[in-house]
Amino acid sequence: MKTIISILSILLIFNQQEPLSKIATIKAPQNIDKVSTAQIVAYEKANFKYLSSTRNLKHVYKVGGVIIGFEDYNRPAGYDISLEDYKERILGEVEQIERRKTKESVDIVSFNNTKFLIRKVVRDEEYCYYFVSETKKNSGIKGGIRFKKADLSKAHKLLDELLKSIKF
Repeated sequence: MKTIISILSILLIFNQQEPLSKIATIKAPQNIDKVSTAQIVAYEKANFKYLSSTRNLKHVYKVGGVIIGFEDYNRPAGYDISLEDYKERILGEVEQIERRKTKESVDIVSFNNTKFLIRKVVRDEEYCYYFVSETKKNSGIKGGIRFKKADLSKAHKLLDELLKSIKF
């Protein structure tokens, strides 16, 4: 009997998944498939004109035509910029970017007492939103979501679901 309990304990230990974040609790959206970087690159090349940095994140998932990813980040010591200051800096860049036929906007939203800056980029009906949380003890969560116009409502729902699930 002790042998069976020992074997079951070992199996449970090996079967445990690594947490999605070391600094926050995150619940990945329902009905999503974790995909490799190679799968995302192949999908992006086949379906988008422009590649995004979302494929380089630690946790990347695909839901239909939507790619969503996130990871922890650490803010360098001495780099004390607020999300509001970061937003102002980005808005200064937007004028130059819009000359390339790219539409951009920047919003700050709040879920679970945590602020998130969301940078929305649209070019040729391809959408890429990047988000970054405010830091808690010099660490936060950053990520992105990539989709086409046809998946706009699905992507917004996924992003809201993900951000609402992040708790520091």
